[in-house]
Amino acid sequence: MKKRITVASAVVAAAAAVMSALLARRAQFFAKPKRSNETFTTSAGPVELPVRYSDGSLMGAFWLVEETKAAALLPDNLEPLLLPGRNAAAGLFMMDYRNSTLGPYGEVGIGIQAVRKGTGATLIGYLWDMVANVFHVDEMLSLFEQDDSGLYVVTLPVTTQFSVAGGREVWGFPKYLAEMQSDFSDPKKASFALGDEFSATLEQGFTIPTPGLPFLTYTEQPNADITRTKIRVGHTFRWGGALELTVHGDGPTAAAIKKLGLADSPALAVFRTDGVKADLPAGKRLPFLYSTKDIPTPPPSYVSDKHVFEGFTAPTPPVEETPRASYELDPALIQLVGVLCLIGGCLGLVVYAILSIDE
Repeated sequence: MKKRITVASAVVAAAAAVMSALLARRAQFFAKPKRSNETFTTSAGPVELPVRYSDGSLMGAFWLVEETKAAALLPDNLEPLLLPGRNAAAGLFMMDYRNSTLGPYGEVGIGIQAVRKGTGATLIGYLWDMVANVFHVDEMLSLFEQDDSGLYVVTLPVTTQFSVAGGREVWGFPKYLAEMQSDFSDPKKASFALGDEFSATLEQGFTIPTPGLPFLTYTEQPNADITRTKIRVGHTFRWGGALELTVHGDGPTAAAIKKLGLADSPALAVFRTDGVKADLPAGKRLPFLYSTKDIPTPPPSYVSDKHVFEGFTAPTPPVEETPRASYELDPALIQLVGVLCLIGGCLGLVVYAILSIDE
């Protein structure tokens, strides 16, 4: 019995040491002064890349949705990343950025976890990518990186024209200008409203802290290429609570909520952070995989008296062209390593939660 306890203690101590080292690496990334790699001129002014977010609040939730509902909102060259049970995953994210290099502004995003058709991208590969980017372990990504999965951004309304121009013209994000109201003053309760489209309230009691998840986003370009952007974060998510979501009117984001059925079912998981730290670099262009005759026609502009959503009218953004490797790793080996990484990550998160109880 004593031997078992000693072994268990050693495992926990080792996991704690590894977790501390990974968190230290993560913290160092955001402790360094931001250095501009390039400047992109937009219709609203120059945008220095990467964009740095150093303070703000974020609340969000994930849902399991029907495969057909998720597929209906994806472009033709993407399909939902299926979870066990053949469900897709969708998320709603509500942000109040108090300090960023784009200035303060509000933002709402709806995303669907997706994969590029015909690539054979797997859930294990997606989890591998998530773990590597959560802890900024580039050594894992040099061994294997699954570019063929990402969070497809369905809508992304914001509160400033500068952010609209930057988002559309640099990355192809489907941004439009909208009014928002948010209140994150109560650490146990937060509220958010997007104009007359929807409102949400998050109430939390006991929460479990974990490192925040990165946003590995997909956006579609006018020629049907996909841009994948790795938005790494340095904040802590606190999971738990209940989200009340109510749709009030029409608009691109309200329409997406209705089509996915988010307001009609309880969220699978909810979270919040009040110390947003994120780094938004230029994306990487992934070429369209089918013949040009299959390239989908860009959607028509959505115009009303309160919303303007111009679809894919942005000029070609700066992207990092990276050729594919000339070799491939054994998929079985990748899955084995991915499972081991996932198990280790779960153990590490448990240790992280224990260490954060006193915070």
